[in-house]
Amino acid sequence: MRSLLIGKTWPEPASTAAGRRTQDIVQVLAMLGGDVHVASPAQRTAFSLAGASAGFTEHDIAVNDDAFDAWLADLAPDIVVFDRYVMEEQFGWRVSTVCPGAVRVLDTSDLHCLREARAEQIKHGGALSLFNDTALREIAAIARCDLTLLISPVELELLVERFQVPEFLLHHTPFMLTPLPDENTLVPYQKRQHVMMIGNFLHAPNWDATQWLRAQWPHWRHKFPTGTEVHVYGSYATEKVQQLHNPAQGFHIKGRAEDAIATLAQYRVNLAYLRYGAGIKGKVADAWLAGTPTVASPIAAEGMHGDLPWGSPVTDDAEAFFQAAAELYRQPDVWQQAVMQGRNVAAQCHDTLMESVALSGRLMEVQQDLAAHRQHNLWGRILQQQQYRATEYMSRWITEKNRLR
Repeated sequence: MRSLLIGKTWPEPASTAAGRRTQDIVQVLAMLGGDVHVASPAQRTAFSLAGASAGFTEHDIAVNDDAFDAWLADLAPDIVVFDRYVMEEQFGWRVSTVCPGAVRVLDTSDLHCLREARAEQIKHGGALSLFNDTALREIAAIARCDLTLLISPVELELLVERFQVPEFLLHHTPFMLTPLPDENTLVPYQKRQHVMMIGNFLHAPNWDATQWLRAQWPHWRHKFPTGTEVHVYGSYATEKVQQLHNPAQGFHIKGRAEDAIATLAQYRVNLAYLRYGAGIKGKVADAWLAGTPTVASPIAAEGMHGDLPWGSPVTDDAEAFFQAAAELYRQPDVWQQAVMQGRNVAAQCHDTLMESVALSGRLMEVQQDLAAHRQHNLWGRILQQQQYRATEYMSRWITEKNRLR
């Protein structure tokens, strides 16, 4: 079983939740046997995951390039995973043409149309408008694929209930977090200090959350012991991010955390106040592994804990949010209970073996009965008709234009 993942970027599991997600999927593909290949048109960074150490073979590819077709035919993958809908738009038609028998899988990472709708609602108010231009593109990509992976059960339900996507085209796969670190190895309450926030600054919801926290902290700092500071970590801290640094008010921009879990383990409380976004949150998953309680907004907690207790109030009210953080900070018993509840959620809702077996089994099920599976996917069959293949023909036009230069 040969697998290919086409990435929008090269995975950076130490920098982004999306990178962690890609790493999880690569590990499941490896379970199927055969070899795993990862290809991307993006530039690598110093923090990109190395294929040699992660168990996959790396390939550089280009968009709008017919050379991809010959390379793909030679590789002949049995499963192709597209990392986000834009990669399916660019390469999906080529995979369909060159390797029609390959199972085509879309990993949404998070549901982009939901994130954008929430961002617009924050900016302009009014009702949530899900049926935006991104939704049209994203749902079309879902329909063209044989299976789509959703990291959040909330998003799977949204696709079924609001967008009428057939459930047999969807599969829920969350972060895979077990086995958890031994409880006895966690840094104890007494050896921790200060509160923190973490998140890649290139991700707009994280930048918005940083600005919100900077504006709110002076109003609620008095709830914490004198000298308590907020430390904000994140990759790609630009000059505008650094301008929020204000040591006089106990607000520190720290930049990239080389090891997110080890960094979180030095703090008493993790703050995750996201006003918009989608998917589930790597910052929360890392905090569970570090034994650090997270005070979260509803968006930050969404889809992560099922019906299990979170460990502290989940609220978008600023006063209640900081009150919950202060109680965790000041009260060792409350703090310890929250740590245990977080570990319980990680163990129950993000079990690596259970999720790996479920996803690998689903992929095999689709692969073994692919013709019948596609026969039932009416919308996918419609979108494969020539009059609906706009992304393919645009790519062909660009390819030809580049050739004539």
